Amino acid sequence: MLNKRSETPVIYKPQCHNGEGIMICYSMLKPEESSFGLKHFQIDTLFPGASIGEHLHDCDEEIYCCIGGSGTLMFDGEAYPFENGDLSLVTIGHSHGVINTGKEELRLIVCKVGER
Repeated sequence: MLNKRSETPVIYKPQCHNGEGIMICYSMLKPEESSFGLKHFQIDTLFPGASIGEHLHDCDEEIYCCIGGSGTLMFDGEAYPFENGDLSLVTIGHSHGVINTGKEELRLIVCKVGER
């Protein structure tokens, strides 16, 4: 299977998880394409000032991998610097979000797994 970003429709998500601004999302995988509970694999972009609101994961795990820019990762209510090459894993019972506090686009790979 090959999913090409150039052939993937762009999705505009305003106030993602009650965050600020608009997130641009390329959803590269549909849940039914995975045999082992991969719920989504996305390439996301946040412009300066935009955010994904902090939210709880109660039945799945999610990875944020920063592939460009910088910002602030919110994890269980605490703020951490988050920059190109950093990876955050949120497991069941924890919360996370991210804010683009930088001057450039913040680009993320977002991958979520959970029981099928």
